[in-house]
Amino acid sequence: MRLRIRMTALLCAVLLPFLNGCAPASQKSQIAPSWLALESVEKERAVRTPAPRENGTPYRVLMVAISFDATVSVADCYLRGLKQTGWILENPLEDGQAVQYDGLFDGCELGPYLEVCGEKIYDIAADGQQAVSQAVQAYVDAGEADIIVTLGTEAAQLGKLHARDRVPVLAFPLADAVGSGIVKGEQYSGIPNVWAYTDPERYQRQLVLYHDLIPFKKLGLIYYDEGLGGRTGYREAAAQIGIELVERRIDPPPVSDGVDDETALASYWAGLEAACDELLEQEGIDAFMLTTQLIQPQQRAQAFIQRFHEAGVPVFIQTGEPLVEAGGLIMQESLVDEEVGQLVADVTVRVLCGEQPGDIMQPYTCTPYIVVNQQAARALNIQLPFELLISCEKIY
Repeated sequence: MRLRIRMTALLCAVLLPFLNGCAPASQKSQIAPSWLALESVEKERAVRTPAPRENGTPYRVLMVAISFDATVSVADCYLRGLKQTGWILENPLEDGQAVQYDGLFDGCELGPYLEVCGEKIYDIAADGQQAVSQAVQAYVDAGEADIIVTLGTEAAQLGKLHARDRVPVLAFPLADAVGSGIVKGEQYSGIPNVWAYTDPERYQRQLVLYHDLIPFKKLGLIYYDEGLGGRTGYREAAAQIGIELVERRIDPPPVSDGVDDETALASYWAGLEAACDELLEQEGIDAFMLTTQLIQPQQRAQAFIQRFHEAGVPVFIQTGEPLVEAGGLIMQESLVDEEVGQLVADVTVRVLCGEQPGDIMQPYTCTPYIVVNQQAARALNIQLPFELLISCEKIY
């Protein structure tokens, strides 16, 4: 832990000259990483000896994800965390060969302490929202789930809905746990059976970095769900650094339930492209924030981002390294899969050992993770500072 903090402090020291001037001193203190919160979480961790339920049978973990592609990395890190602490013996994602969640745990020797309901991670994108909803409800009604672990905002909303107050729910990774209605507060959930990963200053830090890189004046943002877009954090940051945030809301994308939704998807893209045209042609934005899950399917990301490049507008990425590879200029992510996966594995064990999710602190600030696209920068005639480049995890 001390090593991680020292490394993070060094990174911040490298970026400090780069970040100077992006906000008044009185405001910088409000958006600095919460090292005390990070230390507090670490101190609360303790080794808990693996054990089955009182009747000698394994605890039953019901896992739900928004999609395989969006969550497989953090799911792998979560299972690694459980394996490292001895609660499971095998992690089926560890070899990197899995291509879907269905049947993931078939033939997997997890050991005597935990079993996964249905021997799979229920996948909303692959299985359909209705089918996953019915499965979760059936497990809860039958009393066959001891804890529900959800990956992604929509999965968390679904899990919380069906668990009500009967089953503990853990939710991660999330764009905005409070804004999406999963929890009531950042520090503690305010809901006895729910815990969610939070980082209250995540988007403020991100937008400050982006603005210091390019001093834009009018930032465009499109969303279909306020909780997914992280709008609260961006609004606060925009007010702090003195820029205009121009927003457009569109209808949500179709939910795949095994029916032909090509017409609905075409309608979604028509609305999305119309919103882009408004921002570029009518509002005259000089930067755009691409929020999580806006591009569906993600194969269309490159063409979407190119619309902005043709107008000379840089595209900043909220989260998702593939979007940087597709042409986004930069992603500063405060959500490191390894750290969050280990954190939630620890929280899982604490809950199974008797703690109430609502009594466990939620905030955690991860080590900054920065990815840039040098090709996009050249296309936009942007010179990326050397101080930024040496702090990047990856450069495209």
